[in-house]
Amino acid sequence: MDVVTPINYNDIDFNEIFEVESFFEENKYYQESMIPSLLDYFVFCIRYHILTGGEDIYSSSFWGCCDLAADIGRELTYRYGFKYFSFNIGDILSVNKVHKVFLVSIPLPNGFILFLIDSTFKQLCKSSDAGSFLEASNHELYEQLLRNGYFEIGFSSLKIYLDAFKVVYGKNNVSAIAGSASDSTIKNVTAENVVIDAEPGEEGSNVSFGAIVGSGLKSNLVDCGAHATIILTDKCYFAGIIAGSVR
Repeated sequence: MDVVTPINYNDIDFNEIFEVESFFEENKYYQESMIPSLLDYFVFCIRYHILTGGEDIYSSSFWGCCDLAADIGRELTYRYGFKYFSFNIGDILSVNKVHKVFLVSIPLPNGFILFLIDSTFKQLCKSSDAGSFLEASNHELYEQLLRNGYFEIGFSSLKIYLDAFKVVYGKNNVSAIAGSASDSTIKNVTAENVVIDAEPGEEGSNVSFGAIVGSGLKSNLVDCGAHATIILTDKCYFAGIIAGSVR
């Protein structure tokens, strides 16, 4: 099996990145075709800035760097016009701090597209940690995170990702955390349903999940303290502070 290597300097087309940056400066949005190259560069910059002496992107395990990576990511969002919201996966599973990641909302001509950024996923790939379980359950997503450090939020991608952590750190099953949850409480899970209340370069204080859940919303909320309130169902998880009425 080929070894998965992270995006590095030689993989970046800097002329293309310059063109993408210039396009955004003029239009204040991106074309969807620009997003993979832009996010590859975005994550490369995060990884480069967390390296310590003697390490390079290929050799570093990024061990213990998830908080720093999230902080650097927040600073970069101002430059690229992304909205940003960070959370710790331990909050979702009602356990101690496990791994910090963040969401970015990227403006498009007619809306936006939402990604989860996990630039330090490699530190989770030792035996019996979440990365090894994700490798077994969804090898494509596992490779995407090792190489690119991000994935697009969709109906199943976030659940598949978080399920790997649940195996290692979580409760016996999702319903034990969430109480009763039925498929009927879930509507369509797309980026258009998720609103991050933040300006680029700032930490979001609210994530609204509008049309995702139905009337069963309150029974499916788990209060995890000041940082996050979590919606958990049998089919999908979401992280965010739900402030006031859900739009």
